[in-house]
Amino acid sequence: MTEEIGMVLQTANKVHGVCNGAAPKNPRRVAAGRLNRMKRKGVTEEGRRKMREAALKYRPWQYSTGPRTPEGKAKVAENGRYRQRARMTTRAIRAEIRQARAATRRLAELTRLILADSDSHGVTDGRTSTRAGG
Repeated sequence: MTEEIGMVLQTANKVHGVCNGAAPKNPRRVAAGRLNRMKRKGVTEEGRRKMREAALKYRPWQYSTGPRTPEGKAKVAENGRYRQRARMTTRAIRAEIRQARAATRRLAELTRLILADSDSHGVTDGRTSTRAGG
């Protein structure tokens, strides 16, 4: 057993260089991971059944809290945009349409108010006045 660990450590020491600008990997962790993979060689049907039963028994999803800090929440909010193909999501497009419609309604209301105010003061814009005497 110790010979296996020694061989795996030697291999890990040769390979533990910098990968893609990342920090060098800890050779002991690399060795432990390789040793565990050699022991396991995949999950059997029996093992999968036991994991399923344990998950259904303990229900870990009921105890997960999700992100708590604003930074964590912001990071999780980006998860759905990772594989997004378009520049904007459908939700963002719908939000912009809602804002544009609200701005149009406000503009129409302001126009009505201005026209009503100008009519009440007898101001005309070249149209014939509907008031008597005008």
